[in-house]
Amino acid sequence: MPTYGMCRADGVSSYLKVFIKQGDVTVVGYIGDGASKQLSSMWQSPFEGDTVGQAGGGAYDKAADVAQVKTGETTKTMMNTALVWEGISPHEITLPIYLKAFENAKEEVNDAIMHLEMMASPQLSEDWVGLGSIPQTCEVNIGRRLILPRCQIKDISSELDVPKDRNGYMTRNTVQLSITMDRMTNKSAIASLYT
Repeated sequence: MPTYGMCRADGVSSYLKVFIKQGDVTVVGYIGDGASKQLSSMWQSPFEGDTVGQAGGGAYDKAADVAQVKTGETTKTMMNTALVWEGISPHEITLPIYLKAFENAKEEVNDAIMHLEMMASPQLSEDWVGLGSIPQTCEVNIGRRLILPRCQIKDISSELDVPKDRNGYMTRNTVQLSITMDRMTNKSAIASLYT
């Protein structure tokens, strides 16, 4: 199984590394500063602008508005502030990955970046008619303690103005990844992400 990046015996704990696997290829990097995970629920307040007066029509609603101005009282109730759950997004990860050349700059830095970009890319048909394939999912293993299956790499950026060896290969790089799971995770399955 081909592995690129920080896969050598470098004395750094695997708890400080990230392993991104797609098919038979794995890219390993050091977890960079600012790595974070986000899980967002979507809550809306659909009754916020409603009042009892709106059910009776425009004239009643206008009368209620005038009464509020004069008396300081409102027909709004606690029910108007009730939030309604609209769904939850999949886990999202902001993941800086640090790569450094120790022995082979091509395999440890350049090829690692190349394979991450390949993981994020589709394979489209070059003909007018033909089928292509969308970017495939990958498994993201962060520090051997958080394993997220079925992830999509949404964004990838890497530095171009970094030191290079005499063959022109980068000797270090910090790759910024934005990764999201391809679907939300049920409450009952959250524990399975943590090892």
